[in-house]
Amino acid sequence: MIRLIAQDDDLELSDEQVSKITFWLLEFLPARTCEVSVGPSASIVVPDQDRGLEDLTPGLLRQLETIVGCALIAN
Repeated sequence: MIRLIAQDDDLELSDEQVSKITFWLLEFLPARTCEVSVGPSASIVVPDQDRGLEDLTPGLLRQLETIVGCALIAN
């Protein structure tokens, strides 16, 4: 499982941000689903990711952080 938490506790994601996050994760990870909590305390969970953070490349993480607008912390 991959679980990422927004470093900004007050962050709330828009529908557009959720759509972009979902696209990037499902396009570039071998995953069927992802769950995005819009916030506050926004989080991203990819439950069916067997290898965990191994498949989350630095480039993909940077892309997600750009969409979110803050750092994401693996939890």
